[in-house]
Amino acid sequence: MWVSNEFALSSPNPFFTLILFHESNITYSKTLIIGDNMYRIGPRVFKTALGSAVAIFIAQSLGVHFYSSAGILTILCIQPTKKRSLDTALRRFSACMLIILFCIFFFYLFGYIPIAIGLLLLFFIPSLVALKIQEGVISSCVIMLHLYGLEKITAPIILNDITVIVIGIGVALLCNLYMP
Repeated sequence: MWVSNEFALSSPNPFFTLILFHESNITYSKTLIIGDNMYRIGPRVFKTALGSAVAIFIAQSLGVHFYSSAGILTILCIQPTKKRSLDTALRRFSACMLIILFCIFFFYLFGYIPIAIGLLLLFFIPSLVALKIQEGVISSCVIMLHLYGLEKITAPIILNDITVIVIGIGVALLCNLYMP
């Protein structure tokens, strides 16, 4: 059995071994071995799973609609390095704010029809590329689809989606900065 930095735990079952290590008062799995096959759960996988659950918990506790999208945004925003985390978080946040403006314009002009989504993306994606924030395409599409599904855009709906964005991206940023 491979042993990590400080300790390893194994179950009485010879087909299942969970190896853990401890760093900065956080214990998390490094490797999960099932039978003869090695299945790796590294720090990035762990912080993605934990961050998503925490984001959903926070959003759900606050009574935010579409609280599961906070978890999706967290998953999309987990980064491998601390250096990229803040930059990526700011770019994704900017893209999400921009999609709200695009949605207001395109849905007002064309209504809530599929062609409006196509036209919106036809102009939105090149705008993100021009602004060098193209990493935010997928995360902003989550917000766009909320607004499309609701078939209306009001101040409380926008505030709700901004809350989802802040929770999702914020939890990912905290996970990226404080977990390896």
